[in-house]
Amino acid sequence: MDSSATYQQYKTQVFKEQGRRISAAKSDKAMGGHITGQAPLGYRNNRTAQGTEAVIDSESAPLVRQAFLMAAEGRPFRDILNRLTSLGLSSKRGGTLSLSSLHNMLTNPFYKGLVRHKEGFVTGRQEALVSVELFDQAQKMLAMRKY
Repeated sequence: MDSSATYQQYKTQVFKEQGRRISAAKSDKAMGGHITGQAPLGYRNNRTAQGTEAVIDSESAPLVRQAFLMAAEGRPFRDILNRLTSLGLSSKRGGTLSLSSLHNMLTNPFYKGLVRHKEGFVTGRQEALVSVELFDQAQKMLAMRKY
């Protein structure tokens, strides 16, 4: 075996090990209730010495709450989306929200205080943007309709 093939194998092994360590670190953070990526709409990332935490964004959070209220009332997705757009809510990247991003937002348990982990959900460190009752009511109404 030539030295370039041996070096390539070594490099591959190092990258795989780094990937395993990063994955384990993210898993540990999630188990501790920390977010491991970008905070969802309605929150912003706040970096601390202990890691990244999601804090409520005072500009977009009221609009996200309004979306949950409208969903819990059984309002159609298109109506919710049109209302949020007219009030100025945009995606994290500044673009227009889509129906699928609205659906993802309204079904994300992060908003009721949970953090996704590969084994399910754990209680997050973030403040819940909506109550468990409002989130659950929105889920009931969403299950009854298609968007």
